[in-house]
Amino acid sequence: MKFKKVLLSTKSSKDAADWTSLLLRFVFGTIMIPHGWAKIVNFDKISPEFVSFLGMSPSISLSLAIFAEFGCSILLIIGLFTRLATIPLIITAYVIMSTVNNFDVIGNNDINLAIMGAFIAILILGPGKHSFDNMLSK
Repeated sequence: MKFKKVLLSTKSSKDAADWTSLLLRFVFGTIMIPHGWAKIVNFDKISPEFVSFLGMSPSISLSLAIFAEFGCSILLIIGLFTRLATIPLIITAYVIMSTVNNFDVIGNNDINLAIMGAFIAILILGPGKHSFDNMLSK
């Protein structure tokens, strides 16, 4: 009986939300850091052929992608300015889906949709108790 009650329950605790937020922040922030780091290390090689977004030069677009994928991911992992940090990550995921993958979110490109969905969930859920945002708010 207890097994059924736990698995079919629609209730969740504040602790569950806090730990879920930490898990999402850590996993999806960690996924993005290598992408940003690769762009930092290979900036000169990547810059000339990088996607030009909203009429910006490729080097500016690349710099913004690095800011999101590396800088905002670090902020996300530690839970500092969490909701603000998710916005550039959501935009970057959207740009990848729209320009690089032409909205093809089936097959090999489905991870981009999952990553964008996770960042939107973090934006809605917030940083949770296990974050610098929580410590600063006290």
